[in-house]
Parts: sequence; C-alpha cells; structure tokens
Amino acid sequence: MLRATKQEKPVVQTMTIHTAKGGEWDYVFVVGVADGELPIFHAKSENELAEERRLLYVAVTRARNAVWLYYAPMPHAHSYKKSKELSSLLQPANVQRTLTQVLG
Repeated sequence: MLRATKQEKPVVQTMTIHTAKGGEWDYVFVVGVADGELPIFHAKSENELAEERRLLYVAVTRARNAVWLYYAPMPHAHSYKKSKELSSLLQPANVQRTLTQVLG
C-alpha cells in the first residue's frame, strides 16, 4: 500500500488484509486474488466463505483513490501449486452476492 508520509516522501507498506483493517491509503494493491488464496483453500463452509468475502471487502475499501487486484494465473516455475483461476468471489455471478452479504 502506497501513501505519502508527513515528509511527503512516498513509502510502500506491505501488510496482511487483517493488519490493514481500519487503515486507509491513496492506492491499494491486493495480491493473491485467486482461488486457493482468497478464498483460502480450506474455506469450505458458508461461514468460512462469508469471512473470506468480508476480508476481500476490507481489502478493497482501504483505498481512497484506486485499488488494483492481482492474481497469477500461472504459479512460479518451482511451485507445487497448480494453475490458478481468478477468485470465485470476483466472478461476475458472485460479485453482487459478495456485496450483498457484506453490506447487508
């Protein structure tokens, strides 16, 4: 996450979504927005998936000006993980459901 300090020097802060909760930055970059990462691979129940939706909502609402969501469709050459798909939370059919469940 990039923001200007009091000295107006740009800095980059790297943190988890949990750590970012309550903060706000001009620009936010969310990485790992792929199935198996967000939602995390072991989130199977509706309650676990709802928590993953809330985390994604927290991540994208930290930005004042713009947010970028990234995922790597192909893993690192030496990774044990298979190819990834864009997070199911962001598939067109699920975006409205995600927003409805998070915002109420």
